[in-house]
Amino acid sequence: MTSSPPKLPEGHTFLGFDKHENYQLKNKETMVTTKKTATRVLASTLLAAALTSQGSTAIAQASNNDHKHTAVQAVTPIPQATADVWKRHIDAWGKRDLDAIMSDYAEDAVLVLNNQTYEGRPAIRKVFTRLFEIFDQGKNNIDPPTIKDRLVYITWHFTPRAHQTVFGSDTFVVENNAISYQTIASPLYGKYPVPKASQ
Repeated sequence: MTSSPPKLPEGHTFLGFDKHENYQLKNKETMVTTKKTATRVLASTLLAAALTSQGSTAIAQASNNDHKHTAVQAVTPIPQATADVWKRHIDAWGKRDLDAIMSDYAEDAVLVLNNQTYEGRPAIRKVFTRLFEIFDQGKNNIDPPTIKDRLVYITWHFTPRAHQTVFGSDTFVVENNAISYQTIASPLYGKYPVPKASQ
């Protein structure tokens, strides 16, 4: 049974099969004889050309029995990028560095605190000014964070002076190395209110 010619790279001409089921290709400079079972090589060649044209970095590793392409990208993995933002944020919180905290947020970030919504850095800045005042009146213990992809979730336990410990939680969504969304939930803010967004 006659085999069908393989899909060819641009600029090559199919010359036919010989008696050993080898096929022959010809371009402007040379003639190449390749085994029929090496069709994957042609596909790999086309893939490498496509990756190169798109500005991607690729490493081609070829042998008689196996042909692989590995893309090498200088991109920080999402969980690590999220962890980096979280570490920067919690360090700034511990130092009460308001400017550093604000740099963690996207310009159009949204913070929801006990169903009150604050949009944009100026509004969020006012929230943290009040949070510093509240949390300087006692001791706060933060549990180890849960980090998954772009999400950070924490629970904390704040003990105001001469009062019982109050539980709370925060959720952060990190996008493009900045916090885009945050939620804060705790009964603490019933006793220690945060000004509404309109105030």
